[in-house]
Amino acid sequence: ANRLIEIYLQNETENNPWLREVNGLSDSEKAVLLLQEASFKDLLSDEEHRDIIDAIIGVKANELFAYAEMKLGTTVFRDSLFSILKRHEFENMNFESLLDTLGSLGETDLHPIIDNWTSPATLPEYIIGTPTVTQITGREEDIYQLVLNISNISDYPGLIRLEILNLNTTSQQAVPEDEQAKRIIPFNPHETKRIVANYDEAPPNIN
Repeated sequence: ANRLIEIYLQNETENNPWLREVNGLSDSEKAVLLLQEASFKDLLSDEEHRDIIDAIIGVKANELFAYAEMKLGTTVFRDSLFSILKRHEFENMNFESLLDTLGSLGETDLHPIIDNWTSPATLPEYIIGTPTVTQITGREEDIYQLVLNISNISDYPGLIRLEILNLNTTSQQAVPEDEQAKRIIPFNPHETKRIVANYDEAPPNIN
């Protein structure tokens, strides 16, 4: 349980477009593909993929924590999770206790998710439309409205992590600018959602 939280808080599961371009697939994407072929339980003991074990754990951590994160917001949830980790800094956390705590925060029963970890994952498929950004002129200031259509075309429910990134001119790294810029969106089977968000400046990058 402690390692699951640590990897999540350290953002070990990267989504780096540059790494994907150089290597073909990120470690997180490799982990997702492996989890469709083998169960999480089996991969934990598989020596062949020890080099990306943190990415495999990270994918499952994101799945497990997503519901509480949606309920509380990313920043508040991460702070709560960090507090839980600090309370158990010098001891192994009881996994059932962690499930109950996170389930309470997210108002969701997490045990069915854990039950599925003994089988290969069944993942949804999405069609993601081309995002459009429209400049809207107001009386006092202009705003930029982002519109994005996403469809789950599979028979399985799923979650999408959407990030609207701005370029940090100091570090030359793309970072989310606020809570609206980083969100988790749930999808039922065969559901389409229209995502609309307003910004003071035109968002240059969407992941």
